[in-house]
Amino acid sequence: MLGRELLDEYQFEIEFPFGLPDGNWNGKPIREMETIHIRNCMDIVRDVDDGWYELFEAELKRRHFGE
Repeated sequence: MLGRELLDEYQFEIEFPFGLPDGNWNGKPIREMETIHIRNCMDIVRDVDDGWYELFEAELKRRHFGE
């Protein structure tokens, strides 16, 4: 059972290298992050984690269009 748990954890890390894209980056809501911080995070996750990239992109669009 322990071996399976380790494999599951490893698979999770492969699929979500930056954790689940839940709207909180390192415990801080994306909406509270400064724009430059979001852009820097987008550079980090680009080509690695589409879920996070899309969340960051959506937040920048929200700010730009004032939704």
